[in-house]
Amino acid sequence: MIIGVIDDDLVYKFVVRTLIGRTSPTSSIIELNDGQEAIEFINQNKYQLSALPDIILLDINMPRLNGWQFLDQLRDSSIAHYSPSIYMVSSSSDIGDITMARTYKEITRLISKPIPLQVIREILSQANTGH
Repeated sequence: MIIGVIDDDLVYKFVVRTLIGRTSPTSSIIELNDGQEAIEFINQNKYQLSALPDIILLDINMPRLNGWQFLDQLRDSSIAHYSPSIYMVSSSSDIGDITMARTYKEITRLISKPIPLQVIREILSQANTGH
């Protein structure tokens, strides 16, 4: 399983990498600093779907291309048969973000930072069982 962590916060990425390592040591983690870097990575690998993340933990607030803009570009990229489980992650409790998340069918769930170990376990368990 490949997990993409798209976030500009180095400390957060370290914590998530550690939690995933404890829960699923055989998973690969791809860390990308913002939505623009993530779109570039996806476009570079669009003919090799096995190299793309199965799960994406996507921050909302990032430089260059934020989480919403990333989702819009991913939707417009028309990469056939690529539909990762996307978990929108934010330290914000803005009601606007919650409302906006409901408008994106690509978002599996909106999660508040910091992500607890139990939530990481749930995400990985759901991915392993296909739910």
